Amino acid sequence: MSKPKLSDEEITQRGKELYENSIRPQVETPENIGKIVSMNVETGEYEIGDDLLVTSLRLRVK
Repeated sequence: MSKPKLSDEEITQRGKELYENSIRPQVETPENIGKIVSMNVETGEYEIGDDLLVTSLRLRVK
């Protein structure tokens, strides 16, 4: 059985909560200034890098 699709609002809310509660303390460091964070709001996994396509692809492989 497939999972119900999340609305845009639910995705946004989950993303904000995930970033603030779990990801932010790990990625907001001087060496990461200006980098992109791609995250999966369902699993909590994330990737950080300089290129959105690369981080998204790495995240998808997980």
